[in-house]
Amino acid sequence: MDITFIRHGHGEHLMDYPNQLNCQHPGLTELGKSQVIALRKQVVFAPEDVILVSPTKRTIETAQLLTPNKNLVFFSPLVGPRMFLQNPEFVPFVCDQIYSKEEFSHQYTDIRMLNLGLDC
Repeated sequence: MDITFIRHGHGEHLMDYPNQLNCQHPGLTELGKSQVIALRKQVVFAPEDVILVSPTKRTIETAQLLTPNKNLVFFSPLVGPRMFLQNPEFVPFVCDQIYSKEEFSHQYTDIRMLNLGLDC
């Protein structure tokens, strides 16, 4: 089994860095979309491959652009974002706030939650 880690393309929260780090649910910029489309030429997913994304708009948009063949896409709050905070007392940026289960189910009907029985 191969595991490939891919970060999202350039996000809207980086357009006016660091002033936009507190915008909620930033998506991809046009630059970010073109980055992902360029990456799509280098990374090929087989129909049986499973894609796991964090429940943020920019990571979901990245997965959707990378997988035009509608691979199985799941989200899990366990895969991000900002899993690497230097100090647990630091407050995460608003741009890294994940969708709630309710927000997610209204926004994305074609992506399923990977339920591991944990309260995240």
